Amino acid sequence: MDAVARFAQICVQESPRLDLGLAAIACAFQSKVTEVQLIARLDELAEGLAAKYRLEMGQDISWLSGAEFSRALFGADGFQGDQLEYSSPLNSLLNEMLDRRRGIPITLTILGIEIGRRCGFNFFGIGMPGHFLMGEVGNSRQFFDPFEAGRVVSAQEARELFHAMHGQQHRFEEVFLAPSEPRQILMRVLNNLHAAFVNQGDPENLERVLNLQSVIPGYAKEALGQLAGLLATQGRFTDAAKIHDRLRTEDPANLQGHERAAQQ
Repeated sequence: MDAVARFAQICVQESPRLDLGLAAIACAFQSKVTEVQLIARLDELAEGLAAKYRLEMGQDISWLSGAEFSRALFGADGFQGDQLEYSSPLNSLLNEMLDRRRGIPITLTILGIEIGRRCGFNFFGIGMPGHFLMGEVGNSRQFFDPFEAGRVVSAQEARELFHAMHGQQHRFEEVFLAPSEPRQILMRVLNNLHAAFVNQGDPENLERVLNLQSVIPGYAKEALGQLAGLLATQGRFTDAAKIHDRLRTEDPANLQGHERAAQQ
């Protein structure tokens, strides 16, 4: 099964596993890795972290607070936010993250969620505009910032972070701190890759991104429209027409428009 088909299989689940989704994305861009290898590395990371606490602290890691776990995974000896090459596509590819121990807020949050799940924690992602935080089920008083060494962030500090990024003229809404759905998170990972490959002028990898986005339920129409446009600019007119044929099903409200585009 190719990476796009596997990603589609993951995304049709009611609540897709983020580690499997991120592994499939990496496999779509890096032929040297497999899903089995990447999931095994996450298992090993979780086991290593748990063993360290049993040996050094004399207690099971699941007895730590969410804040202590976040600092353990993202602190000085852990995974770091990539301040120097923030927009690099490497920060969105799981194998590269694990090798470099670097990432961006969203991918570090996914790492925290999935390593945490293996260690008995129940974390979730918070897709604030322009930033990503990690929350914990049952803990409404504080959040965690994996990009900033896993530090604890209060609701007020999250509000201040939003205004520092976007300006006081923009209104902060409480929904910005609501849990993000797994499909939304995976789509946002792909949006970051999309922006990176546009910036690099890399149409081959941009096509891969759009193919992956096109199989996420609820996001197919926009991705397919962009893919058809990309293929047409490359002179691949028959391929672009086939995409418009697919859009006749995905976007029936614009049936005639897609028929005209396919013929053109």
